[in-house]
Amino acid sequence: MIFHLSNDIKHLILCLFLVIPLVSQAQVKSEQHFIARTIFMRALEERIDPITMLKVAWCESRFKINAININKNKTIDIGVFQINSVHHKALNPYDYRENIEYAISLVKKRNWADFRASETCWKAPRPEIYQYLALDG
Repeated sequence: MIFHLSNDIKHLILCLFLVIPLVSQAQVKSEQHFIARTIFMRALEERIDPITMLKVAWCESRFKINAININKNKTIDIGVFQINSVHHKALNPYDYRENIEYAISLVKKRNWADFRASETCWKAPRPEIYQYLALDG
C-alpha cells in the first residue's frame, strides 16, 4: 500500500521545515539585539567605550548567550564575553547579566588585557555590530 499525502499536508510539512528554522533564527537575532543594546547601555553607564565593548562581544561570541569554546588547555570559555572557566567559581557565566558585568569589571581593572586573544578582531572595523543597535531589531 502506497501512502499518498494531500497537497495540504505537503504544504504543511514544507512550511514546518521552512518556517520553524526561520522562527528560531529570528528569536536568536532578537536575543542578539537585546544583548547588544544591554552591553551598549551598561558600558555607557560605567564610562567604558561602548563601541569597543560591542566589538569585543561580537568577536568573542557574536552576542550569543550560550556560546562555548573549549581551549587547548582544557579550560572553557562561556557566554557573551567568553568568560574563562578559571573564573566560573565566582559567577554563573551562562547568565548574560553576570557575564556582561564580569567583563565590565575586567575592563575596569585591567583595561582590555583579558581580551587580547581576540584583539585583532575587535580592533578592526566592525560595521556589522551597528545593525544590532537598530530600534526595529
